[in-house]
Amino acid sequence: MTNNREVALGDILKNSGVQALAVNADTTAVKEAVDFHLRLLADYLINANGAALPWGRVGGKDNADPIVSAVGAITLAYVRNRICAPRDMSAGAATAFRAAADKVLASLY
Repeated sequence: MTNNREVALGDILKNSGVQALAVNADTTAVKEAVDFHLRLLADYLINANGAALPWGRVGGKDNADPIVSAVGAITLAYVRNRICAPRDMSAGAATAFRAAADKVLASLY
């Protein structure tokens, strides 16, 4: 399981363009932000109950670092567009995954 996670993180870092947001070519913070947003998506897929996502603008106040939010937006858009049915999952699962990714993505801003 860990190997798949690392492969997914590596694919996102390499192919999504998100590395351009790294400061001084140190991708540690970017990788952490990618991982955070993938975990947020996974949590939403598992536990979604219609509750508002705790991120982005709440009550007119920004709750997120703009760079972290940008990394999250790039990550979620990349993963959403990368999913392929039936290669990765069934058509129904891909539809649910894309809808969840859209919901989490919309919560960032």
